[in-house]
Amino acid sequence: MGMAALFCAAHAQAAQSVTLAWNPNSASGIAGYRVHYGTSSGNYTQTSDVGNATTATVANLTSGKTYFFAVTDYNGGGIESSPSNEVTFTASASTPVSLFSASAVPAIVTVSDPNSVELGCKFQASATGKITGVRFYKGPQNVGTHVANVWSSTGTLLTSATFSSESASGWQQVNLANPVSVTSGTTYIVSYHTAGYYSADANYFNTSRTNGYLTAPASAASGGNCVYAYGTSSTFPSSTYNANNYWVDVVFAPGT
Repeated sequence: MGMAALFCAAHAQAAQSVTLAWNPNSASGIAGYRVHYGTSSGNYTQTSDVGNATTATVANLTSGKTYFFAVTDYNGGGIESSPSNEVTFTASASTPVSLFSASAVPAIVTVSDPNSVELGCKFQASATGKITGVRFYKGPQNVGTHVANVWSSTGTLLTSATFSSESASGWQQVNLANPVSVTSGTTYIVSYHTAGYYSADANYFNTSRTNGYLTAPASAASGGNCVYAYGTSSTFPSSTYNANNYWVDVVFAPGT
């Protein structure tokens, strides 16, 4: 019986779990596989027999710890192969992150523009994860129904949600019933629709803004950030002006 086939780590299903996958051993007489893991290289303190499966999810990992994994195969007599190559995974907490803090306030809280408009912000994440919510800063004249949208960079609408129980002013947030999966390094746009009198700071995105996993690229490097589109209902925002920041934000939960 030979060594188990190539072993690799796939994506984590959540911050404290990881899915592992390997190629099946083509040798005859293979009865099953065992996943071995621990918190130091080559020292596997835990074992899971997964039968004939060639994938396994290991859950309940401790946040902040690095785990080392290998797989073996065994025959009908219980004789086990040498371990495969070793892979590692570090469990991290899925603490949501946004571009702007709760204490951030626009320099211009109310722009004297009474027209209905979709206002958006482009961003990229340096890790995979999910968009779980959308935020925007509301001035006291920014009244009426507000609808949040998440778009691909080419204008595909990925999900929508309506804000509720808003305060008179300050940061508003809606949590998405269907969080959007994010690919690292890919541009997405979060936006909201308003009847007017929104917040905006000119020249804000002459430089990029980064907070943790998130980056809102500079306007010159991204074809404009933030973006807008006038209309009585939501439409893909693609126009830009003066490197404005319209104070739209994302809630992003990272997961490797």
